[in-house]
Amino acid sequence: LLLWIQNSVSPQEIRNRIMDPSSDFQTRMIEYLESAHQGEYKGSCEDLVKGDLDDKESQNGYVPPSQLMPVPPPAFCDCSQDGCIPCKRYSDWNRDYEDTVNDLLFRCNRHACSKSNCLDNPYKTCKARFPRQVIDTSMTDPHTGAICVKHKEPWLNTFNLVMPYLQRCNSDATSLLSGTAIKSTISYVTDYITKCSLNTHVIFQSVASIFDK
Repeated sequence: LLLWIQNSVSPQEIRNRIMDPSSDFQTRMIEYLESAHQGEYKGSCEDLVKGDLDDKESQNGYVPPSQLMPVPPPAFCDCSQDGCIPCKRYSDWNRDYEDTVNDLLFRCNRHACSKSNCLDNPYKTCKARFPRQVIDTSMTDPHTGAICVKHKEPWLNTFNLVMPYLQRCNSDATSLLSGTAIKSTISYVTDYITKCSLNTHVIFQSVASIFDK
C-alpha cells in the first residue's frame, strides 16, 4: 500500500521548514514520524519479548496470535476513577494489544540471516542489509535537514504498530521524505500492478501441485 497524503507539502518544502531555526516544525515533524512508524518493540526489547514468548509457549492451550483474529477495543474511558469497570476493561485490552503486537513482531517481522537465503551471494553479506543501524534518539542533520528516526532494534524494519495487530503477519512501514525514495517506490509498486495475470490453467496447476505435496 502506497499512501499519498492529500495537500501534503513536498520533500523540498519539508526540508526548508525543518532548516528554519525559528520554527517548531522540526519537533512536530519528528513527533509525527515517531507516532506513524517505529523500529522497536512496544515498551520492551527483543530479549524480554523472547522470554515472555517462551513462557507462553510452555503453557497448555497457548495459540499464537498469528492464528487468531484481532479483538476490537472496548469503549474508551479515561475518567481515572477507582473501580471504574470501563477504564479497567480498556486498560486490560491495551495491555493485551501491546503483548500481541510484540509477539507478532518477534514471530513475523524479525529478520534472521541464513546461508541459503540472504547470505547466498559471493560477498556473504545480507542482501536485505541487516542488521539495521541502531539510532537511540531521533535527530536532524543541521546541514542537510535529513531526519533520522530512532530505530532501536537492529533486526527489525520500521513498522506501524496497528498493522501487525490487524493483519497478523509481517508488514513494514516507512516515510518517503526524498524524491529519490518516492520515485524508486512508485517504480517498485507499478512494476507489480502492471504484471500480466496468470492464465487460469496455470493457477489450477499450481493449486494441484500444492495438494499433491
